[in-house]
Amino acid sequence: MVYFDFESKLWLDVFFRVETKALFGQDYGRVRMGYMKVPVGLEAVQSSRAGSFMELGLPIQAVFQGRRTGVEWTLERQQYLLQAGAYGGKDLQGDNPGTTQAVHAAWTPFKAEGNVLHLGLAGSVENPRGFSDGRGVSFSPRVRLRARPEAGLTDVRLIDTGTIIDVDHVIRAGVEAVWIHGPFSLQSEALRAEVARNDNLPHYIAQGQYLYGTWTLTGESRSYAGGVPGNIKPAHDYGAVELTARYSRLDLEDNRVSGGRQHDTTIGANWYLTSHFKMQANYSWVDATRNGVHETPHVMELRAQVQF
Repeated sequence: MVYFDFESKLWLDVFFRVETKALFGQDYGRVRMGYMKVPVGLEAVQSSRAGSFMELGLPIQAVFQGRRTGVEWTLERQQYLLQAGAYGGKDLQGDNPGTTQAVHAAWTPFKAEGNVLHLGLAGSVENPRGFSDGRGVSFSPRVRLRARPEAGLTDVRLIDTGTIIDVDHVIRAGVEAVWIHGPFSLQSEALRAEVARNDNLPHYIAQGQYLYGTWTLTGESRSYAGGVPGNIKPAHDYGAVELTARYSRLDLEDNRVSGGRQHDTTIGANWYLTSHFKMQANYSWVDATRNGVHETPHVMELRAQVQF
């Protein structure tokens, strides 16, 4: 798979996959090699084309590591899913040097069409590396956590740690849950990032959660495959209509890092005209505080999507 975003000029997924059953006659899982998402943050691991909302929730934006180059193994069975990956080097934009090891496990006691329960745990350890610019100036290992107000069309971040320097490693952890029952679904995650620093500097911890629900007025269910929820497949000529609501929060204040705190409430509607055409509308109430500044913007976004 090769996936490039021409609008933002970013490489997305660039990998190939090997099915062990085709090689050995037994299913020992599948192996991916290339540039892919690190599996900590379920909402981000889902395809961007299959999101119930136009934008990712606050904790996902800040804690999710993004894509890295490496090797990942996945074993999926009827009632569980296991993943382990090792990643190294820079991303395909030439940034974020370092190494990462990640694991993810999910229990799925129910996994039938329209009846899914998914309970999961995920964790990773990132060891960022220092780097030098073209002038020979050296920079220590660093990390930055921030989030947009659940509006991808703006570059404004109301909460932002700024650059945290002298980083030894970053431990990310998450718990996740998905419940799908007929036309209804719930999805939630709690995420945490602990930044360990050198020179006896105090550790820094960021944490956040989200919870959202969906209701398909036309009766269809959210799909589910490969450990992640997907788009609705319309059962009617006029398509499928889905209503959504989400609450998310993110705390970036800890140990003299004034990153700020924010919580957002978003409502939305999705119209799946066909399996290839989707329209979305979101409205968000934002409440953010950083360095004594309190801001409460409202955001409305519309989106039309064609996919093949």
